[in-house]
Amino acid sequence: MDWLALHKTSEALAARAHAALRDGSSDDAEELFRQAAAAEEDALAQLDTSKPRTFGIAAVSAVSLWYKGKNVQRASMLAYKCRLYAISCGT
Repeated sequence: MDWLALHKTSEALAARAHAALRDGSSDDAEELFRQAAAAEEDALAQLDTSKPRTFGIAAVSAVSLWYKGKNVQRASMLAYKCRLYAISCGT
């Protein structure tokens, strides 16, 4: 899948997660947030390096989704990895 398809998949999963939260299904919501985070992280890996702003937005989204999915360690690791990438690119 390309970046856009993965990003749209992430958005759809995140929307389902928010709906699950509204319905009181926090366990289902956390799992959906983790699935959305994985899709967004995959999308991040597909991004063209010439798009630093899009990279930053997608990185924040993926980190946030991991956090909402109660996987703080994965969120922290991704944030650190993205920061190192940004430094190496001079952004």
